[in-house]
Amino acid sequence: MKKHYNHFLKSSSKRIYLIFLLSLCTSVANAQSVTWAFLKGFENTGGTAVYGTMGVADPANLPGARHSSATWQIGSKLYLYGGGATSSNTSYLNDLWEYDTDTGNWRWIKGNSLTTYQAAIYGTLGEPAEANSPGSRGNSVTWVSGGKLYLFGGQTYTSNNAQRLNDLWVFDPATGNWCWIKGSSLANQTGTYGTLGVAAAANTPGGRLGSVSWEIEGKLYLFGGSNGVSFNDLWEYEVETGNWRWIKGSNSTNQSGSYGTRGTAAAANTPGARYRSESWESGGKFFLFGGHGYGTSSSGKLNDLWEYNPDTGYWRWIKGSNSPNKLGTLGSIEAANQPGARDATISWEAGGKLYLFGGVGFGLTGRSGLRGDLWSATFVSTSAALTSLTLSDGTLSPDFHSDTTSYSTSVSNGTTSITVTPTVSDATASVKVNGVGVTSGSASAAISLSGGSNTITTVVTAQDGETTKTYTLTVHRALSTNANLAALSVSSGTIDPEFDAATLSYAASVPFATSSITVTPTLSEANATIQVQVNGGGYTSVA
Repeated sequence: MKKHYNHFLKSSSKRIYLIFLLSLCTSVANAQSVTWAFLKGFENTGGTAVYGTMGVADPANLPGARHSSATWQIGSKLYLYGGGATSSNTSYLNDLWEYDTDTGNWRWIKGNSLTTYQAAIYGTLGEPAEANSPGSRGNSVTWVSGGKLYLFGGQTYTSNNAQRLNDLWVFDPATGNWCWIKGSSLANQTGTYGTLGVAAAANTPGGRLGSVSWEIEGKLYLFGGSNGVSFNDLWEYEVETGNWRWIKGSNSTNQSGSYGTRGTAAAANTPGARYRSESWESGGKFFLFGGHGYGTSSSGKLNDLWEYNPDTGYWRWIKGSNSPNKLGTLGSIEAANQPGARDATISWEAGGKLYLFGGVGFGLTGRSGLRGDLWSATFVSTSAALTSLTLSDGTLSPDFHSDTTSYSTSVSNGTTSITVTPTVSDATASVKVNGVGVTSGSASAAISLSGGSNTITTVVTAQDGETTKTYTLTVHRALSTNANLAALSVSSGTIDPEFDAATLSYAASVPFATSSITVTPTLSEANATIQVQVNGGGYTSVA
């Protein structure tokens, strides 16, 4: 599950909890059915927090009015940290709250109840402690992994000066303690990029706010953000090793996007520098929408939609404009529809669809402002790749890689058939081996092999029904060295001795009246050939 900075909490696939605890229920079957329910909080602007007793849930407890908080969700528990206590962005909080969707109660679990600046208490790097606290901040980026809450960077203010942070923290709900695990305890640090694609203990993104994030299989991904200038760098943090790896984008700021061809993934593709974008994870792919930043050249509010495949390391521009400040189009589900350019949206994923709500930017008219529109995006996969291809006999050469489509293997002559087991990278794709449908991850029917070369094709068809990828396997079955006969008979008389494959010389006696004879040899190996020589003459082939 991914989490990111924004003004809301996610509960389940059909409920969104805002700071004022409004929930937006959406019907997956009918995205036009929308019902709001006021659950808890303040009816007017502002609102002073009711902290109650730390660690104790109570119906009266309420976080104060705020914006740009950090959020997480684990099961039915929604977590909220810090955020701006004033609309001027100069006062941030450091309190950590838990909301139980089953009971409807808030619980203040960490931090303090002061609205003035609270410095972070870092303690010792890598050591959790009861006193540790990330301090007052907002616009951070977050993840959930292994039942723990991760928080990176964001912004705070001291003496009315903006401070951009690059520290990485983890909170363990089981112990109730924060632990500073990476980055600097000082503000406004530049990034240490190291070598592209290589993880290292010294690597770390620079201080920033407004990034987006994804999480998959114990790896935390971070893209973009701003520290007054914008980034388009993509980072991966591996929880197990504790190291950052710069994997895509530039180590310079304010970079324009490299869009390539719409709908086509490529190594050179990358979104432009931006912040306050929206992000989703679906089907093992990362999605990025809009934000404020750079298209192909100029900057502004964006409405481009991107997909990143962590298996290939490629970005794919799939929708929207490569220029900023574009208006949206509205209607029933149509290929031309798209939200207007915007940033600071909120989002969620449910039932294979991506949902987008609100933000600041453009709607259907020429004025930019606060939006309240709800959109859904339905994706049809164009993935037609395999993640593995295995054989019942023999070894693939070269080793399998999803981008390599030609392979060979060699088997002994004793192998008369082989099965192929293809596994697709996208569960919506279909696969055929030599034209016969095969279930992904299951063996094909036995394929007969002739001596010599045999060609087997595996064709993957994407969900769109048009995109295909063909993997070709050449199986070399060794030719037989069996030059024996299985039988030898004559049309008249009897051979002597009795036939045995190991015996090479025979004699036969026939009556004087027999003026001709035929010899019938039977091969032991069907693919062998026979030549007959008569009385020292030339050799004649026998069918």
